Amino acid sequence: MKLLRYIQNALAVIVPRGRQGTLPLKLARRSLPGSLLDKMGRAYVRCVEGEENMNISFSYRNKQSSLNRPQNEALEKALARIQCTLKKHMDKELKKRKKMKLDDSVAPLNPNEKPNDELNVFLMSNDNTFIDVNVLNEKAWRDGAVLSVGEMQYEVCRNFPSVLRLCLPSFVLVGCPVFPRITTEFVKEEWNTYQWFRQVNKDMSEKDVNKESSNDATKTEHDLEWLEVGQRKTYTPTLTDVGSKLKLLCTPKNGEKFGEGKECVTMRAVKCGPEVYPFQKRHEFTKNRTTPDCLRIFSYNILADMYADSDFSRDYLYPYCSPVALDIDYREQLLLKEISGYNADILCLQECGKKLYEYSLKPALTDQGYKGLLICKTRQTPEGEALFYREDRFRLHEQYDISLAEAFQKESSNSDLVEAVSKSPAMLNQVLTRSSVLQVAVLEDCHDPRRRICVANTHLYFHPRAGHIRLIQTITILRHLQKIQQQHLEKNPDIKLAMILCGDLNSAPTCPGVFELLSKKHIPENNVQWYCGGKEEFCGGMTLSHSLDFTNACTSQEYTNFVAGFVASLDYVLIDSNHLEVLREIPMPDHDDVIAHVALPNEVFPSDHLAIGCDVRWKNT
Repeated sequence: MKLLRYIQNALAVIVPRGRQGTLPLKLARRSLPGSLLDKMGRAYVRCVEGEENMNISFSYRNKQSSLNRPQNEALEKALARIQCTLKKHMDKELKKRKKMKLDDSVAPLNPNEKPNDELNVFLMSNDNTFIDVNVLNEKAWRDGAVLSVGEMQYEVCRNFPSVLRLCLPSFVLVGCPVFPRITTEFVKEEWNTYQWFRQVNKDMSEKDVNKESSNDATKTEHDLEWLEVGQRKTYTPTLTDVGSKLKLLCTPKNGEKFGEGKECVTMRAVKCGPEVYPFQKRHEFTKNRTTPDCLRIFSYNILADMYADSDFSRDYLYPYCSPVALDIDYREQLLLKEISGYNADILCLQECGKKLYEYSLKPALTDQGYKGLLICKTRQTPEGEALFYREDRFRLHEQYDISLAEAFQKESSNSDLVEAVSKSPAMLNQVLTRSSVLQVAVLEDCHDPRRRICVANTHLYFHPRAGHIRLIQTITILRHLQKIQQQHLEKNPDIKLAMILCGDLNSAPTCPGVFELLSKKHIPENNVQWYCGGKEEFCGGMTLSHSLDFTNACTSQEYTNFVAGFVASLDYVLIDSNHLEVLREIPMPDHDDVIAHVALPNEVFPSDHLAIGCDVRWKNT
């Protein structure tokens, strides 16, 4: 330590105050005291090509310093800024001590460093030479360099693995997997390490831990400690965890590099849920995966957070549902548990929020072997359609997503539709201002590349008096799918391409119009749905037809949407009858379970819709 102090004093004489030039002096790291090297800290540098600024972060005297500096700035200015910032902190600390009349035993200053001493700051390269202060920051702050601040040494860790964001749900329930929301940088996710802990009282024996249910607010940090309970990315709380908070420590890694771990503690203690969720009864029929010749398809409107979390939804749409059960953090736990248990090969979701998809569904289902795709609705709507498929069953061949309004207006094959609808400017405006989209993915069977599946996923306009708008949306979808089918068959005549259409069509099978067009391939110009919008939105009607062979694979349900004042079957899984046949439908929940909490959603059903699913197989054709 004395040797380093001597060198620093010599530098203060050689170099003018606040400025360092190119120094001929070389200082080998081995010349530094061994104890100093053992205690060397880390200075994390984030410097990404193409960005204007870089960030330098390190801890000095228990204070975290973080500086943003231009990449094209000379090193001299960055070091001067570090020096200035830290001296201000030291001066402020000294004044505070004098004012409070505290002695050094509380938080002692370094005995070898007086408050008025010059704080020397310099940077050494990994070949043990001082770095020229005229070098630009982007070139100077290299991995393995050493930052010297006073008597502290920091190894420069450039673009090291880091956790930018770590959050846990605000509601944690027994039996529901807790999936952390993590944003990382410069990492390989599979190399990260995770440690889950349960908060316990130090004075409690291991037997007493199981009985603990008191409020943590009455305890001090000294009374509590953390007991490790898991080492995987997700953790499913047990009854032992009830009454305790959970903590997650995530340590980012990338090969031999590892960054600083980040911790997060749940806002609330773990709570008990029901012994059995109604959807777990359905899981008894889906606990096994399908064989290569079969596939399991599920479609599910999961109720977007933007529609559930509002005063209108709480007061008018779902007044019977507790605010807690409408909270997305609560519903997320149930959704992950429910969806995971279906073991679907293809999963189509509607009203999937963008944030829920990015931070929860996609990472959670990716860990279970799924690949996810999302298309949000137009008009800046932060929810849309999500498609998940098993990567060991399918590979993505093509995507053909469209905005229904845009395809209606711009596709040449729809010119007859535009001409007819234009007879009513009011109806034309309704069609063009809808935000509905169609998600389309062509999937190739990993076991038999001659088999492909064209999966379409959509959510049609909801208004009860918009049957005529839904007809236009439906024929736009069908023509788009016909075009895809024709293109694939022309290019690959030996390929079997099966068409599947899933979604919330906001139209019951008994209602003439949408389902009639889909199943019977034709509706006349006098169909009653053309008159839904009244005289102002009446375009005169038109005959619609298509050539796709769809059959309804899920027909046993009495309803898929059950809310106070409205009950209907609005959701569909339609399959290509030329290539696929239904093996079985997954039984729906018991009606008594649905009405046990008045209606949907509620404490045990996370959406106002029910998921529908079936097992289908390829025909021997």
